[in-house]
Amino acid sequence: MFENIVKLYRAYGGIWAILSSYYFWIAFLCALVSYKSAINKSWIELNIGIMPSLTGFTIASFAIVFAILGPDLVKTLLSRSGKGSSPITVVAASLGHAIMIQVFSIIVALLSRTADLGELLYIFDKILKCFGIEFDLLRFFTNFVALPFSFLGLILMYYGVFLVLAAILSIFRMQLIVDGVNKRKSDSTAE
Repeated sequence: MFENIVKLYRAYGGIWAILSSYYFWIAFLCALVSYKSAINKSWIELNIGIMPSLTGFTIASFAIVFAILGPDLVKTLLSRSGKGSSPITVVAASLGHAIMIQVFSIIVALLSRTADLGELLYIFDKILKCFGIEFDLLRFFTNFVALPFSFLGLILMYYGVFLVLAAILSIFRMQLIVDGVNKRKSDSTAE
């Protein structure tokens, strides 16, 4: 699994592609504007309500891209550009990235909603106190882990929503490539 994720993100452009993405920074700004949602965790229900449908749309987009391609077009689109990536690889990596972010967004929302570490942390805190170690694990977790994790989930939710727009544009880009290939073929047969 991790090997395939590494390959996907290598084709996508790595962390630099994410950090240079307007979609990411707009999602980050939207999360900053709605910081109260991260604090009170109201984003979780919204995420669980909308993200599965958006992920389904993105997966369907992925299927549509490949459904419109015949064997000749696939062969043509597999040819590498000057950058070393074929057009079909670029589109597949973009759609794969969108799906990964949306799925991680759902996972973070589900963990935020269902994980109850309070009792477990209370027990660990009591065990540490038996050894004379004074360390309030519950307070540490609440103050330094829960809020950033919630904010991360909020960013992923917004990013996942904006990546639906990116998926639509990827389909459009693929259609432009297909149209260009078809036009060249019809021009060459007309001669």
